[in-house]
Amino acid sequence: MKLAINYSTQAAVLLRNGRIKIDYFKCPDWPGLISEASRLSPVAIHFNLTAGNGRLQQTDWSKIETLLYQTATPYVSLHLEPKQKYYPGFSTGALTPSQHEQVVDRILKDIEFTSQHVGAERVILENVPYRDHYGKVLRPAIEPD
Repeated sequence: MKLAINYSTQAAVLLRNGRIKIDYFKCPDWPGLISEASRLSPVAIHFNLTAGNGRLQQTDWSKIETLLYQTATPYVSLHLEPKQKYYPGFSTGALTPSQHEQVVDRILKDIEFTSQHVGAERVILENVPYRDHYGKVLRPAIEPD
């Protein structure tokens, strides 16, 4: 098992002083931060990619592939985060069976789309907080099936 933590100046100090041991610093795809963190540790890029909104086709995959290669980032994380704004008329609470199927179908299509770009063995799925009617994420994202 490998351990990665988010890069911060505080974590950098702890690593330099031998107070923590890590395998990777996690960084967003920001060149300056990647450069800074990679002086101390291998870096794993944590891309801001979401499954369930049908927006991945607009992603700059050449940039992602370049950063994956440059940093040897082993995995690409997809946040299971179908946002209500991409599903007009859908509630963040209970959905009809047809609505539920539409959301799940779009999540699966986004996972498949990402897998075609980076390989299924490199895709990691992450859940996001679900807050029922107080949030903006549709419920199928948190259901195990």
